[in-house]
Amino acid sequence: MHQDATSRRKPQGSAVLRSRLEHGLTLRQLADECGTAGTSVHYSTLSRIECGEIVPRPALLATLAKVLELDVDDFERKAS
Repeated sequence: MHQDATSRRKPQGSAVLRSRLEHGLTLRQLADECGTAGTSVHYSTLSRIECGEIVPRPALLATLAKVLELDVDDFERKAS
């Protein structure tokens, strides 16, 4: 049985994607917001996180939670 791309993502990636889209942000805008919040990240890194290629480090995960108005634990809950 074939799985779609969202179901193959790592939990944090799915949650970042979903939350980013809910906030109406592009990857570049989210990267800029993260930089403003104190954690510099390239938009291509965010893309790789969303695709499940890499897992965000704790500091970036905390910044993403702040920017996307979530608790870090929400990344696990939103993904399921």
